[in-house]
Amino acid sequence: MIVTDLNNRNIEILDISGKLILTKKINSDRYKLNISSLKPGSYILKLSENNKITSTILIIQ
Repeated sequence: MIVTDLNNRNIEILDISGKLILTKKINSDRYKLNISSLKPGSYILKLSENNKITSTILIIQ
């Protein structure tokens, strides 16, 4: 599980080639994103709010 403090933001998970795997709009202060269905590998986790985008690599083993 990924737990994050978000309010009115978007979460996207993309595979390493850039294909969109999951997208969620978040309208709460805290949100748990269930990633148990992701296969082992590397992913890009993008958090966006207004014009600001933060990305990080997510590695599932």
